Amino acid sequence: MAGSVTLASRSDLFCLLSFLDSRLPAHCEVQMVVKAALLAANTSYQVFFLHESPSNDTYSAIVAIKKENVISQTQQNQKIWNLAEWSIDENALLRVYEAIDIDWKRDLVLAFNKHHNPHEKILKFLEDRHRLGEHCVYSAGRYVLDISEAMKLQTTSLPDEVYVKSLERHHAPLIYEHWTAFKHTTTVDDIADEIDLLPSAGLFLKDNDELVSWIMGHAPMGMSRLFTMDGHRRKGYATLVTLYMSKRMAQSGFLPFVNIVVGNTASTKFFEGLGFRFVRPLNAILTKPQSTDQTATSATN
Repeated sequence: MAGSVTLASRSDLFCLLSFLDSRLPAHCEVQMVVKAALLAANTSYQVFFLHESPSNDTYSAIVAIKKENVISQTQQNQKIWNLAEWSIDENALLRVYEAIDIDWKRDLVLAFNKHHNPHEKILKFLEDRHRLGEHCVYSAGRYVLDISEAMKLQTTSLPDEVYVKSLERHHAPLIYEHWTAFKHTTTVDDIADEIDLLPSAGLFLKDNDELVSWIMGHAPMGMSRLFTMDGHRRKGYATLVTLYMSKRMAQSGFLPFVNIVVGNTASTKFFEGLGFRFVRPLNAILTKPQSTDQTATSATN
């Protein structure tokens, strides 16, 4: 008989970290959320786990959650659940999914899983909750830089006209403005909170302190939102902030990693050129509630 699904306490989180450390680099996104849950003073980060049996402390599934807010098409606040997982199989994983207090009739869900395409059992789980009417699947690859290599990076040699430092909360609106691909999955406030909590890097011009290039931690996506402003590209600025960020991640106890969508050869070449290596395929499936009309149509088919 399997154990029950448990919301991790602070002491549980430390035990989970020890377990996940032995499963790096493949499951670094889960470890990142667990570490963030230990650092955060709110419930935006939560971790649920399942033991194989009530008398056995061996884990069979772990789901690490980052909750954010989005503005819906009707300009209303809506919750989005970012789910990262480790599990022995899909049956164990879905038991944890079922136990999480997700409002399947209202909330958005972005679930990260192994392999380039979602497992048929996961698709069936979502279909049963009327979530596949307007879903998107992002196939990607996980690339990592070993912590030992990141700690050796030289980040003090910079062009005379710039300096690099961590981002601050007031930079969040600028980052949000230029996060065009996935702006619909976050808000300015959530970006600001991540700047406070996780490593980040910004490159500034010395003559006016203008922020022109940046990258930041974004659980469970790792190092994300890399961007350089028009007029400042092809100067190596993206390389400088990425190197600084990679070292800050390592110094903070996080494994430096990125998720690159399949087919994005420019990003793959960029990160591989900095020493990142491919470790696993993954997919992220974004689902939202099915409209009333779609639900009615499904019920009559």
